[in-house]
Parts: sequence; structure tokens; C-alpha cells
Amino acid sequence: MTIASITADGSNPQGEEIGSNVSGTVAGTLTVTGSTFANDDVNFNALGISLQDVEAGGSLTATTTGGPLTLTSADVGGDIALTSARDVVATGTLQSGLTTSVRGRNLDLQSVIADTDVDLTATVGNIVTGGDVSGVNVTFSANGDITHDNDSLLSADNILTLTAAAAISTSATPVRATIWSSMRSAQSPPTR
Repeated sequence: MTIASITADGSNPQGEEIGSNVSGTVAGTLTVTGSTFANDDVNFNALGISLQDVEAGGSLTATTTGGPLTLTSADVGGDIALTSARDVVATGTLQSGLTTSVRGRNLDLQSVIADTDVDLTATVGNIVTGGDVSGVNVTFSANGDITHDNDSLLSADNILTLTAAAAISTSATPVRATIWSSMRSAQSPPTR
């Protein structure tokens, strides 16, 4: 199913009832070629999902049961929960007012910014992030490699966890500074 764009702003210019949530379940692949906007929540469930820019006052939940999940960007007031039986690709920023959780075989993401936690899980392969990743607690878990762009920030206000079955590649300076700031209140500085 292909849709040009979706807007659910709760307005009713002709007097009919129009909601402020977007929800859809599709047996095949769902493709939205334009933007998706909802005053409240956006929920999609399909074999595969391809979205452009998503903006929501509430949360974004997208689940694929057999195909990939791709999107350009998301900016939501609540949570972002992206779950795919295949790969997850986001070419722009995923920004949430609460938690951002992304789970798939492989993750290829740009920036991920959450006001609370970031949880990225690659169930079979790799996690690649090409932009800033920040939150209160930030967790990467991959059955393959973790690769974070060397020129981008990797920041956790509290706990930063990187777990990979293979290699971890990232710029050491922002990671070291972030870990130090999260440990500072619990430990004295090391002596030389």
C-alpha cells in the first residue's frame, strides 16, 4: 500500500470527526512517500515499512514482520519504538521527548537524540551510527560490529554501554569524557 502523506491534526473543517492519531496495519508493505503528522500517536504494523519524515506530539511505534523498516527522520514528543524482523535504516535524526528504542537484524542510523534513554539492538549483525547519539542512558548491543562516526558525539548523562560480539569502533575522546562524567559523582579522580 502506498500513501502520499498523512495528517491527523484533530481539526474538523467540514464538521466530521477527525482524530489526532495515525494507526495502520497492512498485510503487505506500507510506503508513505510524503510526511506523516499526528497531534498524538503514530502506530504502524506491516510486512515492511518505508516512511519519510514523521512528526508526532505523542509516540511513534513501527513494527515490521518480515521486511525492512526505513525512514528519513522522526521528531516526537513521546517514545520512538522501531522494531523490524529485518534491517532498520534511518537517514536523518530520530528525536524523542522520552525513550528511543530501535531493534532489528542490522541498524544503519544517523543521529539518535532522546530526552531519556536510547536502546539500540542489532539481533544478528551490526549497528552503524553516522551522527550524534545522546540520552540519559545509552545502550548499544550488537551481535556483530558497532561503528560510530568519529566526528560525532556519543553522550550519556548517566550510563553508556557498548556491547558487541565483534569490533567496536568509535572516537575515544567524546566516549572517554562521557564515561568520566557519569562516574565522577561515584569515584574520586585517578591519581597519576
